[in-house]
Amino acid sequence: SVTTGGNILTLARVGIGTASPQSFTKVDIRSDSGQGNVGLVAYGYNGNGGRGLMGQGYAVDNTVAGTSTGVYGIANGGRTIAGSINIGGYFTAAGSENNYAIITGSGNVGIGTDSPLTTLHVNKSSDAQVLVQGTNKMALHQDAAWNSNILLGCYYDGSNIVYGTTNRGAFKIVGLHDSTTQPQTLSIYGANGASPAGSTVTFNSVGFSQDEDGNVGIGTTSPSSKLQVKGDICVNSE
Repeated sequence: SVTTGGNILTLARVGIGTASPQSFTKVDIRSDSGQGNVGLVAYGYNGNGGRGLMGQGYAVDNTVAGTSTGVYGIANGGRTIAGSINIGGYFTAAGSENNYAIITGSGNVGIGTDSPLTTLHVNKSSDAQVLVQGTNKMALHQDAAWNSNILLGCYYDGSNIVYGTTNRGAFKIVGLHDSTTQPQTLSIYGANGASPAGSTVTFNSVGFSQDEDGNVGIGTTSPSSKLQVKGDICVNSE
């Protein structure tokens, strides 16, 4: 439907590339089906503060609770061919003295959750991980077996813990929370580094472990006294 008022043309819904725009939107833009086609391109030219696209979720109805979203991206499709990837949102920045792919203002950021509890909240049903990469790699990894892991020089690749770089050692600090009836432990493991990046890490036996009662184990993850050592002890005066 079309109505006019002065110099203003009002359309109920606009479809570009479609004769049947979605009922929940004012403008429905669709690209052709060819590879790499884009539904909408927006450029912001300005010496100070140009914006290519700006979205604002403006909620003023105080009679109902809900979530207002400035920009909402969805990628879906039933492609099963190898290498297919759907990306809900992609940001990149280049060409300036300083480049930032994305900057968030006030508010918590949620990945895998729409109810973030802190500044950055990463949620996954199993094997959630945050990876940090420089000359080597380190990760925070919550695995499916109730282990909270700090991985140094290594990371979880979806199947195994693997080396972050070639010919460098690796360590993992494991917080075990597997049962309410068994002692919870914090343990440190190490591994030699004579392996290429991406290969599976085989950790040595535990070096240090402490349970929730304060018992410390050397070479054991189940100390039965304040200090239990499994193996030989060498004591020197120097």
